[in-house]
Amino acid sequence: MVGSWRLRVAVPLVLLVLVGALLALTGGHAVAGSHRSAPVSAGRAPLVHAAAPVSGRTVVVAGGVREVAMPGHRAYLLEQPGGASGPRPLVVLLHGTDVTAAAMMRLSGFEALARTDRFVLVAPESVGPTWDSGDGCCGVPARTHLDDRGFVAAVVADVRARVDIDPRRIYLVGYSAGGKLSYDVACDLGGTFAATATYGAGPQQACARRVPHAVLVGYGDDDTLEPIAGKPHNSRGLHQPAALTVAEMRALDHCTDVEQVSTVGPATVDRWDACTGGTAVEYVRWADQTHRFPAAPHVPADATAATLMWQFFTEHVGTASAARAT
Repeated sequence: MVGSWRLRVAVPLVLLVLVGALLALTGGHAVAGSHRSAPVSAGRAPLVHAAAPVSGRTVVVAGGVREVAMPGHRAYLLEQPGGASGPRPLVVLLHGTDVTAAAMMRLSGFEALARTDRFVLVAPESVGPTWDSGDGCCGVPARTHLDDRGFVAAVVADVRARVDIDPRRIYLVGYSAGGKLSYDVACDLGGTFAATATYGAGPQQACARRVPHAVLVGYGDDDTLEPIAGKPHNSRGLHQPAALTVAEMRALDHCTDVEQVSTVGPATVDRWDACTGGTAVEYVRWADQTHRFPAAPHVPADATAATLMWQFFTEHVGTASAARAT
């Protein structure tokens, strides 16, 4: 009898452990639209989500950074520094594969920069470890046709409803897979962003659009995941040569062949600023840098990606309507 009782207790416990392990490996959260669920990579810090799709709930996570819940159990992190009045610039920061939004804000240097330069910073969180950045890339978000472009647009609208944002100074930063998504978002959303900057990423598909738009294309000389010279297409997407990406951006902005070259520490900057609508294209290469986002202490403070990207952004003001989102 005792053995039978132990067996009846042990079997459900074993099943619970197995279910728990399965959820840990595949468990995600509900996603928007018709998609049911998507896995979250092991070790990713869970976000605090409401039990039902909501918009407007915020949770302070650390150091004044707030998490904002969105419909479909999506969320983004919001850094809104004090000490400034009037409409402020907005930077949207898209993390790379297997990097959380919180880690991207902190490790990129953009969180600290937002506090010193008084711009608003938001970091959307992907479903699963990566993004649906178009043309079959990448992972579960792409296979389930998750509308990450629509999610980014919804985040911008939500922030503008909460914070006094200057619509002419909204900027987009993408790292790795987030960079691939950035090209897709910038192509679709036209004049929403005054400028885009990426590191370790090229576009997944050609853009036929586009509203004149300043672009900074960044690469590390020693990057093997996204080499400057490119490599064959694989499960992590298209990896075209950086020079081809720069040429495509220059063609979209109708830039002339007049090129300026400068250096900032380990960064070499090629710039074309005779482009349509006062836009510009920059190609920045960091010597001795891998796929890791160029940030302190690995590069000098004046040559970090966050510093050079923000300087590039401050030179460009878009033409978006001043009407505030509601």
